[in-house]
Amino acid sequence: MHCFISSLLGFLKPPHDGSAFDYVWTDDESQDEQGWLQFLALMEQYREQYHDLILCHFSSYEVVNIKRYAKRYDMEEHPTVQWLLGDDSPLFDIQPVVKNIVAGNDATITATGDVTNPRNG
Repeated sequence: MHCFISSLLGFLKPPHDGSAFDYVWTDDESQDEQGWLQFLALMEQYREQYHDLILCHFSSYEVVNIKRYAKRYDMEEHPTVQWLLGDDSPLFDIQPVVKNIVAGNDATITATGDVTNPRNG
């Protein structure tokens, strides 16, 4: 997931072979709100289509931007925003996993999404 303004917001869908790629695109800031609403609609569509949806992302950037856009357009209470940021969020930050792999650690992911390292407890 990337910034919504003048950027490509892309999603690689199952079967993850590049044949199914969705995106939200805005050309300039005048289309910013339209892009945000398209993103929310796409998330609603995914939620209906994929009941075990996981949206992998790298670092806190996506969560921060979802919060920023929700505040910008006074949509913090929007059901899709609440779902994306709530306790049962489909967002999964892969940064800790990647860092552990790069460091050569034997990291594992628990059922709750926590990253554990048997060497460090």
